Amino acid sequence: MKTRKWIALFLALLLCVGILPTAIAADADVDTYPVRFDLREYGVVTPVKLQNPWGSCWAFGGIAATESSILTTLGLTTEEFREQEGEDFDLSEKHLAWFAVRPITELTSPGQAGEGLCVMGGKDNQDAVYNAGGYSILVTSLFSSAVGPVPESEFPYQGAEGLTNVEFREKYPEKYRTCAVAYVTKSIGMTPEQIIETREKDLDAFSTVLERLRRSGMDENVSGDELTAEYLSDYFFEWYDNHIGNSGRIEYSEFDDWTIPDVGETVPSNRDVYVGYTLVDGNILPALSIRDSDEKWVDINEAGTRAVKSELLKGRGVSVGFAADTSKPNQPVNPDGYINLETWAHYTYEDVYASHAVCIVGWDDTYSRENFKEGHQPPAEGAWIVKNSWGSETEYTTLPDGTPLGKSEWGYVDDQGRHTGYFYLSYYDKSISSAETMVFDNDLIALGGEVHVKAYDFMPSYLSGSDSEMKVQEKNVIRTANVFENTSEKELHLYAVSTKAAGPRARVRYNVYRLNENAETPEDGELVESVWAFYEYAGFHREKLNGLTTFKPGERFSIVVTESTIDKNGEELYEYSTNQAMSKEFAGTLGYNKYGVAVVNPGESFLYTGGQWMDWSEYEVPLRDWVTETMEKIGFTGVPVVTDNFSIKAYLVYRPETAPQE
Repeated sequence: MKTRKWIALFLALLLCVGILPTAIAADADVDTYPVRFDLREYGVVTPVKLQNPWGSCWAFGGIAATESSILTTLGLTTEEFREQEGEDFDLSEKHLAWFAVRPITELTSPGQAGEGLCVMGGKDNQDAVYNAGGYSILVTSLFSSAVGPVPESEFPYQGAEGLTNVEFREKYPEKYRTCAVAYVTKSIGMTPEQIIETREKDLDAFSTVLERLRRSGMDENVSGDELTAEYLSDYFFEWYDNHIGNSGRIEYSEFDDWTIPDVGETVPSNRDVYVGYTLVDGNILPALSIRDSDEKWVDINEAGTRAVKSELLKGRGVSVGFAADTSKPNQPVNPDGYINLETWAHYTYEDVYASHAVCIVGWDDTYSRENFKEGHQPPAEGAWIVKNSWGSETEYTTLPDGTPLGKSEWGYVDDQGRHTGYFYLSYYDKSISSAETMVFDNDLIALGGEVHVKAYDFMPSYLSGSDSEMKVQEKNVIRTANVFENTSEKELHLYAVSTKAAGPRARVRYNVYRLNENAETPEDGELVESVWAFYEYAGFHREKLNGLTTFKPGERFSIVVTESTIDKNGEELYEYSTNQAMSKEFAGTLGYNKYGVAVVNPGESFLYTGGQWMDWSEYEVPLRDWVTETMEKIGFTGVPVVTDNFSIKAYLVYRPETAPQE
């Protein structure tokens, strides 16, 4: 594994793990919430960043929440970290955005190679990968496997040459022109040559394209008959150069090479870089709104509001999605949109899907409804204080030549009239969704040995948003299990186990078995460890063990999980969570840009149902109603959904000082 200088800091701060800054900890214990709260006042919010040139907002929202959570865990403010390390606490969005939506290779897991969430046309296509979109489950899915987060310095948010848009234009003028024309071509959906061909084959279609080009600014005095492919190519370039290339905003060039090689410098895979942060909890919070049977907004959900406030009081940023007026800061804002650009107060008053991801850092119950757009104001006061990723005038980078990078006139202004990069989001916003927080620990790296994580769930459950988990509930006992083998040549200590809780208020029992040589079920062996846990929220959760249980090379063991919850009638229901995504064929038919690949081999995952164990590779998971209805509607007869292994993991450590001495 790569050596990181930050590891020394983690070890030095081991005694601080789990200790919140005192001011936040005090607030976290009260029964009622303060009227206003802002994590920035406690020094655990990192500077506003700029996601341009890509549509990777979900990675920025997730990393912003991660950075605040880890700073809180370490008991450090951003200034204190800078004083000790001589650099800002800054984690890599690029590493997260690249590897969360790419299949794994044999470097990560030979048995699961090819598995993962994939982007249509995304094989080494940086445009497709970084603009793929996503939400919180992608963040926690990657981090739960002890993959990331990693320092920004390891995978900075820039291309291989680190060229800004201005520098790239100057260094590679011909390539810049080619890329600019390709950019506009993709937006139009036709090359200049294809447009000219359309003039001869489909005059109506040609007229539609011509009208669109004229609306974009093309000379109206040039008739359709006079157009040539050369003229259109020149116009495409001029349009890009005027509106994007020379828009006045300095950002790293999207025409640079942003790909990350699978093979690392000192470790087998760049994906699997581990620097000491390990996800303990990926909390999927209750929905922030109540919806009817038609998924129409009814009211805010007080349970969701309380959960977000509670997590903020514990020093954790909250990543959420909502319907923004634009997806990037350089796009024109619809004057009839949802945000008041004078107060920077946003209220989505329609039932629409989320299109942008951000990080909530505080709230203000007294924020006036009058601050929102006239004619479309929420029913009552109150708003979340939100950190965006569209730059600011208060927090940006200055390049060696004095050029400001990430400077943007976006967000409400401070007392000096500078745009801060923050905005207010109404409690009553009808699009807000997928609220999630994360908790990290450095307990494994602090042991001073090699960390080995055993897992099979490399495909994120993309059919399960944070508001609606893919879960199964039954009155009869059901259990899930994963069987692992110590494939290393060293004796490993088991220090933690994990699962993905299917729902809130989950009671979970972990049983660890040392399996017999010819074991056919996960319970065919010696029960060597058992632990109970309670999880307030759905999502990924890791449970610490004492590390006394060891497994020799070649030994097989299982982790059996029994999860249950108590319903509103006081009845115990057993449950488990499945990881599902659309197949490539089904996603393509529906026009979606992402699909899943699942590799489930015999003997890896097991389900206990109906009083017996079944191999998960042979189990046919029932389709959800909407999948069946969609298949019937479009006449689809293939495989619509792929299902991955269970999210049960083992965290093992090789400790040289405990190894047998020869």
